[in-house]
Formats: sequence, C-alpha cells, structure tokens
Amino acid sequence: MDLKKPRISKKLEVGVLEDFEVEKKICDKKFNALDLCKLNINVLDLDGCVFDNINFNNFNSNKVEFIDIIFNSCNFSNVDFSDAIIHRVEFNNCQLVGTDFGNTAFKDVKFSECNARYTNFSFTKCSNVLFKKIDLSESYFEEINFKNVKYVNCDLAGVSFLNTKLSGMDLSDSNINKIRVSYGDLNGAIIGLHQAELIVRMMGINIKEFMDEKK
Repeated sequence: MDLKKPRISKKLEVGVLEDFEVEKKICDKKFNALDLCKLNINVLDLDGCVFDNINFNNFNSNKVEFIDIIFNSCNFSNVDFSDAIIHRVEFNNCQLVGTDFGNTAFKDVKFSECNARYTNFSFTKCSNVLFKKIDLSESYFEEINFKNVKYVNCDLAGVSFLNTKLSGMDLSDSNINKIRVSYGDLNGAIIGLHQAELIVRMMGINIKEFMDEKK
C-alpha cells in the first residue's frame, strides 16, 4: 500500500507542556512523557511533530487538525476527535479505546499495533488508510465510502459496517466474527475459505452436512 509518510524535520525542538497553552499552532517539535489529560484547548493544530508516551486521555478540544504527525505509545482513550482533519499521520502502539473519530477526514494515515476497541469511525472520509495488527473489536465503521483502505491481521470481531460497502476489501487474514453489515454490502469483499461458513451463517443460512451412507 502506497502511503505518504509524515514529513518530519530532522531537527525538532523539544516540546514542553506550556506550548499547548501559549501557541495556537505547534510545529516541528518532539514531545516525550507528558500528561495532557487535564488540558482544555479550543484548537489543537499540530504540524510536523513527534509524540512519544503522551497521555491524551479525556483531552478536550473543539477543533483538531493533525498534519505530518507521528504518535508513538500515546493514550487517546475516550478522546473526542470528531470532525478532525488528520493527514499523513502514524499511530503506533497507541491506546485508542473509545476514541471518537466521527466525521473525521483521514488521508494517508497508518494505525499500527494499537488497541482501538469501541472506537467510532462512522461517517469518516477515509482515503489511503492502513490498519495493521489492530484490535478494532466492537468498533463502528458505519456510513463510510472507503477509498484505498486496508485491514491487515486485525481483530474486527463485532465491528459494525452498516451501510458501508466492502467491495474489494480483503478481510481474509482478519477476525470477522459477528461483524454487522447491511444486506449486499459484503458483495465483492475478499474472505478466506475458513471464513465462508461464518459469513453464510451470519446471513441466516443453515448449513446441512451430508455423510456418505454405507452401502
């Protein structure tokens, strides 16, 4: 998958907590081991930054824009990122449990080895997005028009894809147990032979097994 990587300067300034309180836009900085959970910021505008081990848990902001950002081992649990703009961003080994990305615009974004259970991606615009080794169980991908989106070895158990067409989507190496889809939206999806029975039963079709009679 050809994703455009974040454009990060080789020379980044060391970021501090006060940057979030005094700067309207934070550019070309590297932050490490900060707790931002108590901050309440009207606009969070980040460009060309790296974040390592940052706690955003329950962080609150009315407007979010991430351009050319790398997040490593950060905690975004229960954060509201709805209506955000997220372009050329990597989420690596991050906690995203219960995060709300509703109506967000994703472009050239990679989620790798994250815990994203109960996360909301409904009504998002997804273009060139890679989910790799992600636990997305019980999450929501409803009413989405995917454009070059790929799931690689993901846990999609109980995920809701209602009114989201999965044509061309390769789900063969992911767990799709108890996924929820609208009638016909699985047309053209790619699954493995080991998943065929699961899909048939999900559609309410009973399978009758025949055994050769001894003559």
